[in-house]
Amino acid sequence: MKQILIVDDESDVGETIQGIIESYSENDGDYQSKFVTSAKQAQDLLKTEKFDLVITDLLMPETNGIELTDFIHRNHPHIKILACSGGGQSGPLVAGMALDQALEEGADNAILKPFSPEELMTKIANLLK
Repeated sequence: MKQILIVDDESDVGETIQGIIESYSENDGDYQSKFVTSAKQAQDLLKTEKFDLVITDLLMPETNGIELTDFIHRNHPHIKILACSGGGQSGPLVAGMALDQALEEGADNAILKPFSPEELMTKIANLLK
């Protein structure tokens, strides 16, 4: 059973991602997920629990997803990282730049919001095989 941590400051987005993972897991039972709304919560959870993959939004208040990516890459190098962004109010251009920066900081893959459930699950499956 692969453990996935979802980090997004927008609860509806994080819960949607969690729902997608859970609905796919009902078929094969491969994944369990937890959802938090800040990078700080994620860092705290990473101290006490084991995860195989972190899916993180990039544009978040306080500690952003790029800083979280760097933290995970340095302190938990075995954890795969899927960075995601829609660019917030700035749109796709900012999202693209943020995703590129996350990949430079150690993210293993990136996905642009909005994405389809199939696209998300394909990226998860590829990262966790």
